[in-house]
Amino acid sequence: MAFTQHSSRTRANHHNLSDDALLEMFNLYNATSCDQLAPHRLQGYLKAFQFYKQIILGHCAHGKVFYRLAQMYERGEGVCQDERKALDCYEGIVQHSPITQWIYINALNKLIYAYEMGTWGVPQDTQKALEYKGKLQESKSAMMGRALRLYFKKRAPKKPKKISY
Repeated sequence: MAFTQHSSRTRANHHNLSDDALLEMFNLYNATSCDQLAPHRLQGYLKAFQFYKQIILGHCAHGKVFYRLAQMYERGEGVCQDERKALDCYEGIVQHSPITQWIYINALNKLIYAYEMGTWGVPQDTQKALEYKGKLQESKSAMMGRALRLYFKKRAPKKPKKISY
């Protein structure tokens, strides 16, 4: 189950689920042989669960929750290291983040690399890599336009003060 496959209708149905039911879903999603529930990892696992819960409930905060969870999967913090799940989160960023955010560009770079090289549990896919490169170019152009608008923004001229005697 990839995060990016949840439709808004599915997320709406998840609003009725209890924390216990959501935790059970998260446990199933993370069913692996690693020691993710070892006492020294429990706090990180619960933190990852909170991010997962926010995503499932549709509280994605412009992709930042996806980014935090992606980093946890990428590094194996609180959950088992799983590059494919990290990649799913990076795809979530591309779907939910404004194109001018640095996490959007970071996610695109990770996705481009994965699909160009055929790593992170995905087959090599030149077409998909080119699609993400196009989005990266679009993002860079939007960021450059934003920077130029800020640079050339003129301040309104100040009105001269009237001096009264």
